[in-house]
Amino acid sequence: MQQFLHLLIVDRDRRRGLASAHDSRWLLPSVCCTERTRAGPLAARWMAEHGLAGHVIGQWLGRLGPTQDAMDWLVVVDARVPRQAAALPDIPWVPLERLKSSTSLLDYQQWALSKAVPNDLLFVAGAFGTMTWFDEAREWLNLVAGPLAGSPICYKATPCEVVFGIAARCGTVYFKGLTGDRVAEATLTSTLASELPESFARTLALETRADDSVWWLTAHCRGATLAADLTSERTRLVAANLARAQRHFIGRTRCLGILDADLASAAAWAHALVVERLDAATADRCAASIARTHQPAGAGDLPRSWVPLDLDAGNVLIDDEFVRFIDLDQSCVGSAPLALSTLLRRLRRADAAAPLWSTAVRRAYERSWTPHLELGERWSQLEAMSLLLESYRGWRQLQQKSERGEVYGALDFAATRTAQRLARALDRGVDTGAAYGSR
Repeated sequence: MQQFLHLLIVDRDRRRGLASAHDSRWLLPSVCCTERTRAGPLAARWMAEHGLAGHVIGQWLGRLGPTQDAMDWLVVVDARVPRQAAALPDIPWVPLERLKSSTSLLDYQQWALSKAVPNDLLFVAGAFGTMTWFDEAREWLNLVAGPLAGSPICYKATPCEVVFGIAARCGTVYFKGLTGDRVAEATLTSTLASELPESFARTLALETRADDSVWWLTAHCRGATLAADLTSERTRLVAANLARAQRHFIGRTRCLGILDADLASAAAWAHALVVERLDAATADRCAASIARTHQPAGAGDLPRSWVPLDLDAGNVLIDDEFVRFIDLDQSCVGSAPLALSTLLRRLRRADAAAPLWSTAVRRAYERSWTPHLELGERWSQLEAMSLLLESYRGWRQLQQKSERGEVYGALDFAATRTAQRLARALDRGVDTGAAYGSR
């Protein structure tokens, strides 16, 4: 699925935005990208190419397009515009009030602007749904990390979650703003880093704000991502280090403060979904596969530990022999090999060569346990359950985003798409990625 990013580039001081005029109508600049592309860096690149400075405020108001093959997003950018700056060729500065009161060439842009500009300022519901949240975050960062330098690099900016990196006196730091119900990610990472400092990002500051949002600052982790150089040797190193970190918490998972993997709920959800959305023969076949995978993955003979369910090549950093894990929000306590199953399944999505050395990676993981694990054919069942868990969590996130008004019109389409992808994955022995991404 594609994304269409509609750029609302705002000169906040003078209450105006960039939009081209077409007779009595207007049009915001837009860019198209794949569904997994991060909007922040793409918007920043567009700004740089057009000689503008500023930072991304938010990726707001996702709405499924009428042809159901793309998601539209309003990407709000706070532009720093010199007093005498001229408009771009064919894209003049237009007062926001005029844009709001006139008509766009695109229905989505008209709809999104009417929702995002309830008065004379941009706003959507959420702790980070204002034009001023970054100003407040910068002030806080100056207090806890010292003077900042340069512009932020935005990785995510939704009304309920923001992530960016920025240079400070102590080096590059990473700010993550979360809703209060997501504080477990911060406390988990802090616990992991305190016991295994060589493997996890160090927490520099953590604060719960008056609006119940959580502001979290972490230090930079050295290294290049596994995705930057995806090889069998590097992946085997990751597998061995993953097992080492998991071994550390065997019998001590209560200190992590995270929930158990809800395998039964994931399996029940998947069963109900395929029955509702697929033809009877396909649904029966999928239901049988789900039933076969559920019990082996949850068997009591497998070691139980920390399981990161968002483990992919972009969330692992390698620096010589040191391996560091980041972005741990999708973590639970469960059968430890589920984590490597998730990684291998996602690697196949990124590199067609990955299946050629999956066996070697699994073996490196198995031999990193004492006594060694001998999982054999159970790996395919573990991968099926990791897919179900990931899909279930992604579905619940989408439901929450829909309830909050972050995403519109996607639930019905996502239900059918998820059921179809689950069916294909289960039929193939699970060699696809997550059934539905929650971005």
